[in-house]
Amino acid sequence: MKVKFWSKMTGMLAGAIVAVFFIGFAAVSQVMNADAIMSGQEQGITSSFPVMAESDSQVIPMKALLLTASAQDFSPTSLQNMYYNRADRAIRIPKAGGTRMGFTVAQHVDLYQQYQYILILPADASGHLGFGTLRISDPLLRSVTIEQNAQGNTQLIFQGEQILALEVLEDAANYYIRIMHPREKYPLIVVIDPGHGGSDPGAISRGIRESDLNLAVSRYLIELIEAGGEVKAYTIRNSDIGMEVRERAYFGNRVGDLFVSIHHNASRDPGVHGIETLYSRRQVTASSLDSQTFAEIMQRNKADELGSRELRVRSRGFAVLRHTTIPAAMVELGFMSNARELDRMVTEEFQRSAARAIYNGILETFEAYTPPR
Repeated sequence: MKVKFWSKMTGMLAGAIVAVFFIGFAAVSQVMNADAIMSGQEQGITSSFPVMAESDSQVIPMKALLLTASAQDFSPTSLQNMYYNRADRAIRIPKAGGTRMGFTVAQHVDLYQQYQYILILPADASGHLGFGTLRISDPLLRSVTIEQNAQGNTQLIFQGEQILALEVLEDAANYYIRIMHPREKYPLIVVIDPGHGGSDPGAISRGIRESDLNLAVSRYLIELIEAGGEVKAYTIRNSDIGMEVRERAYFGNRVGDLFVSIHHNASRDPGVHGIETLYSRRQVTASSLDSQTFAEIMQRNKADELGSRELRVRSRGFAVLRHTTIPAAMVELGFMSNARELDRMVTEEFQRSAARAIYNGILETFEAYTPPR
């Protein structure tokens, strides 16, 4: 009896191992990427799915790039009617029966600090598009996830490898979603750097932190830029977080045409007051606009708007200025160590005026300077 029992158990165990092996193999066979398909490494997979008649051999049906929807049951996703063209970095979505899904009126949500860009359709398009995640091996785009949001509308989440931009086009038969670097889409881009943040509060006076004042002004500035619509703005931070100064410069270099670092000054002498703007002579840039000229424009606009005492425009070797390769200026909005200026700085009126002065300086600069593209 013992022999039969152990023989039976051994057979069951072997069967379980074989089953797990085939289930695992089935799951792995569903996890693919564009590189594998293009190189023919996944044989017998694409043949079961319709490939649209395209002359470009780099057009890949998304349903041929399935991922498992659940790691537990290995059930495949239902992605359909989507085709990725690697050469053009574009997704084509056929309009089945002339169906209009609202792509051209979709809500755009740019979560660039997470390298995400979301398109929210005005309706549920899951019947036409399905759901799931497509992984794309591309220097710009990592994956696309299609899901329903809390309102029942379909949204497409584009996860980038870096900051990205999208453009939606259409013709009689198709929608096209182009994935681009921001400089391909936006003619004018400014990067706003609210100085300090996180564990680095900057100057502190009467319990007021410079990092909070910098952030308040930058938020009003972003509002103005977005309302104006002429310039695309990216901000280094929109909350109380920190970032190493060189990373701030590299952020600007990757996407920007201008870089503005917002700060408030301090001195051991409480009588010192006024505004100044800084740049770096040590900066290396290929731009036709030098940072000193940019700083002078910013200083003049601050003086006109704020009515503050003008100190000077001067070169300083701060890393955030030195390591940028685009025109960069650090705007100092007054001295927190001066009681009268600090009383002004904490008011919404001053913060909005400071934001307007910086905004006007940005617009004036772009009127005289056309960024290279």
